[in-house]
Amino acid sequence: MTITLKTKAGMLILLTLVLVITVVAQEASTCTVAARQNVNRRNGPGTIFSVAGVLAANQEVAASGQTTGADGIVWWRLTDDTWVRSDTVTELGDCDNLPDVYAVTQTPAPEMTVTLASTSVVSDEASTYKVGDEVTVFGTNAVFLIYAEPSTSARVVEATISGVVLTITAGPEESEGEVWWQVRSPSGLEGWVPEIIDGQVTLLLPGMSQPDSTSGLAVGDDVVVTGVGKVLLIHSEPGTDTDVVEATLSGVVLTITSGPEVIQGDTWWQVRSPSSAEGWIPEQINGEPTVLSPDAVAAAMPTPTATPQPVVEIAATVNTDRLNVRRGPGPEYTDIMELFTGQAVTLNGRNEEATWVQIKAGDQRWVNARFLTVNEDIASLPVTFTEIGEWGEAGQTTGVRARSTTVLRLRGGPGSEYRQLESPDILDRGQTVDVVGTSADGEWFQVNIGSRSAWVLAAYMNIVAGNRRNLPVTAPQR
Repeated sequence: MTITLKTKAGMLILLTLVLVITVVAQEASTCTVAARQNVNRRNGPGTIFSVAGVLAANQEVAASGQTTGADGIVWWRLTDDTWVRSDTVTELGDCDNLPDVYAVTQTPAPEMTVTLASTSVVSDEASTYKVGDEVTVFGTNAVFLIYAEPSTSARVVEATISGVVLTITAGPEESEGEVWWQVRSPSGLEGWVPEIIDGQVTLLLPGMSQPDSTSGLAVGDDVVVTGVGKVLLIHSEPGTDTDVVEATLSGVVLTITSGPEVIQGDTWWQVRSPSSAEGWIPEQINGEPTVLSPDAVAAAMPTPTATPQPVVEIAATVNTDRLNVRRGPGPEYTDIMELFTGQAVTLNGRNEEATWVQIKAGDQRWVNARFLTVNEDIASLPVTFTEIGEWGEAGQTTGVRARSTTVLRLRGGPGSEYRQLESPDILDRGQTVDVVGTSADGEWFQVNIGSRSAWVLAAYMNIVAGNRRNLPVTAPQR
């Protein structure tokens, strides 16, 4: 730029100004993530991908890209091409502006779904595909990867799932001992896929069928969990290295909703549990079936002799200052602890008369029901204590007679677990009776009551005639 100035002397001065404009190039977005705890680095944006390593707690690494995975969660791609979940790390820098570098197809186009006929399995000896064919992905893996080149070491263009319809655009080409086809996905992306994975076809033409399971299982079947492996884990995806959705026990009935899929030689089925959780289970563990059809279970199991009682529990609150907890349903049982007013307990059993209730605990713990406040019918609890024993025949006299020092219950056997008899039900204080036998430990006497016999605690009987050493052991077998 030139500026003209006129001085007082009338001289003209020409000034040339050079403007220097500095253009600062905007730097690319920079993003660093720091692990909140030890987190897995995976080979793709999802837990369905294998673990490539661990990002240690508080370790900071640079991120070069992002995407939203099939699980709906944002994943960060690190500079070594591994991935971490955004909810396991803390972002530092301009992470939101990182480019989306990965596409995941989650929902197949419903108009292009192919109905599979139950015919023969596709032969892998010669290719039956051609350019222009529309093929359905068969779930040989949790996800089906489309590569930039015909090689598993090439960059992954897109990840699809079983049931997605692809269009063959080029091929075939041989690479790594496999036949590859170039395909276009519903999202418009193109890449290469192998015709076979682990000996199973990956692409199905109309009229082709998935291989049948040798177990006879099929989608829609109700199956019963067997006892193999103690518990059966239901995984979020086919594969033991995937997240566990639920753990089930032997006898639980599951419904097969999809499958089968073959992962590393193992057959997996998608199932729905009674809680409506859905996930994947292996058909076998260590060569043993994990589930069987109800008919197969019925054929293998003996006919049950009794129907198991449903588990019933009732909430209750102590309504007295102190309440003894005893080893059995009665004051004659040893007290083992105390409960206090307002204390909440759970009841899971009762005696036949529903006068004593069992507290849910690791052993026999009983309290008197009248000292509890409950909002439900105690009689709905299962009977978990049943007394045994009846009146016996009068025994042969031994010459031993004893007098009661207090009122004693007459029982049908030598122990407080035996039933308290009736008519009469007690031995009055000061009453004298013939003693005709003793228990092996000497704690109980068998006494004659008229033409019958019953049992009383020996500690509350005073011998008034004869010698207790002459008493035979007459305790019945329990």
